[in-house]
Amino acid sequence: MTRTSEHRGQTRVVVPSAQPMYAAAARWRDEALIGDRSLFSGQPINGLAAAQELTRDFIESPDATARDFLSKLRDQLAGSSADAVQVAAELLYVHTLIVVSYAFKSKNKVELVNKVAAIRDSGTSPIPEDLLGALKGGVVQPGQAYASYRWKMFAYLIRVFEAIKEIPVADREATLTNWEQFQVVLSGIDDQSVWAQRYALEHLLFPDIAP
Repeated sequence: MTRTSEHRGQTRVVVPSAQPMYAAAARWRDEALIGDRSLFSGQPINGLAAAQELTRDFIESPDATARDFLSKLRDQLAGSSADAVQVAAELLYVHTLIVVSYAFKSKNKVELVNKVAAIRDSGTSPIPEDLLGALKGGVVQPGQAYASYRWKMFAYLIRVFEAIKEIPVADREATLTNWEQFQVVLSGIDDQSVWAQRYALEHLLFPDIAP
């Protein structure tokens, strides 16, 4: 993952365009990870059940056809609950959040996330207006593999989300605000070939610690 030259060597990026990204990541942490609510709608979500569905329907049901990521995901999640589809869309929002707009245009980020939310005809919500601006910034150019192997990056995010949801609610805040405790969670999840996603997640959640 390559940080743009004007940002390299820093931890939290201080340029104004990066601030909505950090605000969106903090909101995701507080509402969707620590809490059990949708980042997009604020409605309650059974996060653990949704993660287990995504594990079953996506990770454990791979699609080896030559189609694009979205086409395959539509079929894989066709029978998934609204909560699972909502979580999928929000995880992909987080996946695209950190990428600079010249590497992944904001309109394409929005299109990807909202098309995933639309896999279900009802019960899911697209990106709200107040979270759209965060997709126009981004702070890194992660490299071709981040997009070419999106399915691997997405699977990693599902695993992390599931691991966090397995933590008792009372203990989640400590886990997600303490670098060492968060590293214990990540140490139990295979990150081979998805280091870029791990580094991106670490920076979004711990921007003053993780480069």
